[in-house]
Amino acid sequence: MLAVYAVVNGNEAGWTSVQTLGLLAGAALLLATFLIIEARVRAPLMPLALFRLRNVATANVVGVLWAAAMFAWFFISALYMQLVLGYSAMQVGLSFLPANLIMAAFSLGLSAKLVMRFGLRIPLATGLGLAVLGLLLFARAPVNGSFIVDVLPGMTLLGLGAGVAFNPVLLAAMSDVEPSERAGLGRGQHLLHDGWRAWPCRTRKPCRRAHREPACRGGAGARRAQRRLPAWRS
Repeated sequence: MLAVYAVVNGNEAGWTSVQTLGLLAGAALLLATFLIIEARVRAPLMPLALFRLRNVATANVVGVLWAAAMFAWFFISALYMQLVLGYSAMQVGLSFLPANLIMAAFSLGLSAKLVMRFGLRIPLATGLGLAVLGLLLFARAPVNGSFIVDVLPGMTLLGLGAGVAFNPVLLAAMSDVEPSERAGLGRGQHLLHDGWRAWPCRTRKPCRRAHREPACRGGAGARRAQRRLPAWRS
């Protein structure tokens, strides 16, 4: 919270002011204290050893960068449609509907089917590639642009990319973790990707349904699922 307050008020107070630098230093100190405590206690809230696992570390880095890119895109695209295209607040909200509908389609099971058919790497790489292409298309939006030509194509690709890659990112983070540790890791992943709630329609339904499947309850079904969903290896 200190870091957020420092960033939000940085322009007003000055980035080199005592207030901003003090708040950032306090946030860094609290973070360091938290990491030291977590490294020493017997039952940490966030087991730091999990980040030694390549899949967990890579998936978290991807998730953080992806969430940052999507937040920036939401903010800038909303400003572009309001200040450049002259859209009202209602029109801006409705303009995000195509991407949300695409993600809704994937949340109904398309993403899970892709993972079951192709594994983790191909859907993840495809989704991230589509998202990058969508951001690049939006970056070229001109001053005299239009929604159909300059906003909708990139928005469609971002919706496709998010719908395809969101499940593989979470599954990749879970693939190297022991079953006894998955509950805590799941909470951490939920907090990491909490910003994705900005998208009204996410790929939650397959995850909820998965808890009722034999593959997620252990036994032969789990072993078959592990063979069909190999770890995210290079």
